[in-house]
Amino acid sequence: MKWWNSPYLFLIIAIILCLLAYLVVSPPFQQKTSEKYSESMENYLYHESFQNEGDDYPLEIDLANFDDVENTKLTKSNVVVILVYDDNCPHCQNFKSTWNSLIETYNRKVVNDKTFYFFQAGNKNANVRYQIEKKYDIKGYPTILISQNNQPFYEYDNLRDFAVISSYLKTL
Repeated sequence: MKWWNSPYLFLIIAIILCLLAYLVVSPPFQQKTSEKYSESMENYLYHESFQNEGDDYPLEIDLANFDDVENTKLTKSNVVVILVYDDNCPHCQNFKSTWNSLIETYNRKVVNDKTFYFFQAGNKNANVRYQIEKKYDIKGYPTILISQNNQPFYEYDNLRDFAVISSYLKTL
C-alpha cells in the first residue's frame, strides 16, 4: 500500500493543520525586556514608552512592558494599580467613570508619602489580559490588582465605588 492511500493520511493532515492553526492564533512568544529597562522604578515609569496622552493618562499594558511592570522592584513609596477589564463588559462600562476619577485623583501623584501609578489591561492587548487573568486567577471584570512594598500583586476585593476605593488607597 502506498503512503498516499493510507487510511491515516487524513488524520495526520488534520493534526498538522490543527497545530498550525494553534500556532497562528496562540499568543506570540514573549521576549524578556528587563535588560532593555534596567533603570530604577522612578526612571522606568518616566521612560518614553510610558508616556501617553497626558500625565494622568494610565498606560495600557502590552506584551513589551508587562514583564517590566510586574517585575520591577517597587520602593516603599510606590503603589502600582492595574485595572483588568473588557470593553464589552457592562460592569466595566459602569466602572469607567469611577476609574477615570481615580486616575485623575491619584495617578502619578503623591498621597500620604506614596506615589501611585495606574495601568490597565483591556481589549487592546487581549494577550496580556489573558496572561494576567491566568496568573492571578481572575474570574470576572472589572478586576483591580494592587502591589506595593515589593509584594506580589493582589486583587482588590471590595466595592467598586470611588469613595470606598479612595479610602482604601489612602490606607496603603
